[in-house]
Amino acid sequence: MDESLKFISFVVNYCRNTLIDFYPYQQGHEKLNEDIYGMKYYSEDHEWVEIVGDEATVGISEYAVDELGDITYVELPEEEDDFIIGDRLGEVESVNSSSEIYSPISGTVSQVNEALADEPGLINESPEDKGWLCRLTNFDSSELDDMMNEDAYQKYLRKLRR
Repeated sequence: MDESLKFISFVVNYCRNTLIDFYPYQQGHEKLNEDIYGMKYYSEDHEWVEIVGDEATVGISEYAVDELGDITYVELPEEEDDFIIGDRLGEVESVNSSSEIYSPISGTVSQVNEALADEPGLINESPEDKGWLCRLTNFDSSELDDMMNEDAYQKYLRKLRR
């Protein structure tokens, strides 16, 4: 590919990615970046993120729950709190230990899973579904590039278990 085509390709990709980050929806039309929609991404700290619509749902993985044991208490962030990647998002306590939860991506909390206040055990029953922690808006989808897809996360877990 000659240099002018490389440059044009770079500009097109840059513009497309910039629009995706700031305008994930256009008045009810399909999400512009279908590659990330509905997929789960995992951090090395065992948090997961799933993009649904213009929100990123955050939780802890089944592996993290298995390591912690029975969850007895969950500290959740406040709605409208802003986080950058790596900020302390909350904490989970179990009969065995406690663990801080770190934000796997940057964003603004749009919703917390209020059911966890009365039933923290939902995380044990369904850590990657009903046991979600919070939802973020205004997230930067490019931060998902530093996370693992499900296959890569399973390989990572196999290494940890050795």
